[in-house]
Amino acid sequence: MRVPRVGILGSGNVLWAYLQVLDRLIPRGLAAAGPVCSRRRETWDGLRARRPQIELVSDVSEVFASGVDIVVIITPPESHAALTSLALEHGKHVVVEKPLAESLAEAKALVELAESRGLHLVCAPFIQ
Repeated sequence: MRVPRVGILGSGNVLWAYLQVLDRLIPRGLAAAGPVCSRRRETWDGLRARRPQIELVSDVSEVFASGVDIVVIITPPESHAALTSLALEHGKHVVVEKPLAESLAEAKALVELAESRGLHLVCAPFIQ
């Protein structure tokens, strides 16, 4: 069985909660770490200081091109719908922080897109 690779879009405070979840899954062979997209390069040294092995990229397209299976979206809320759509269009399963979208119609369209492509779309938070 191939281990799913997880990429992350966003590097704010909630990133560390998701990395802790990955830290529990990786040793059990249930996930592999992919790149983290952090557009603000001035934060990279701090991220690497806390997690030396982190793979950082500055553009979301680099996460999609990296071969990840799952994309976690933890960017500002107004970007969630567009990034979720982009990830689904790239054939990626998605975990997205709340809110999924800014309207019910937009959210329904994303659910339909995921279903039409046979992809999972999970809305968070599920982390404490």
